[in-house]
Amino acid sequence: MPDSGPDAVPLTLDREGRWFHEGRPIEHPGLVGVLNRHLTVLDDGTVEVRVPNRGFVERAVVTVEELPYYVTSVTPGVPLRVRLNDESEEALSPADLWLVGDDRLYGRVKGGRWPARFLRDAWLALAPCFDEDGAGGWVLRLGGSATPLRSEPRPPVWPPPRAA
Repeated sequence: MPDSGPDAVPLTLDREGRWFHEGRPIEHPGLVGVLNRHLTVLDDGTVEVRVPNRGFVERAVVTVEELPYYVTSVTPGVPLRVRLNDESEEALSPADLWLVGDDRLYGRVKGGRWPARFLRDAWLALAPCFDEDGAGGWVLRLGGSATPLRSEPRPPVWPPPRAA
């Protein structure tokens, strides 16, 4: 991958966590794995792929359609364990989860720094842990405790607004 700039490789990460190059899907599992493992989010919200190669780093800026991070799988329990598209795993606090509409679940990942959307399989794996709260909202039940989920009218935006 050439460095970012006029000759940069046009990479896109879509709303479902799929990779595209010049509008065509990247389907080779090995290449998708490399892109996911080397996904990097800079402090200003710029998303790059940085791949070490013989003593230097090849990098390309990534166009993000929704967010750079997606929850790909989940292990319900206390703590709630999630696996992200960059192949990292972490504990996620139920208090850091929220819903947009009835079908999009989000959480804060990377130490609470960035939003991530739960992809379909992860959302469905966690779905049995949800109960209606009787007031039109939802509660997440894990390990004997119930955490009310907040509801947001819109999904998070990327890049996130900069703090003043």
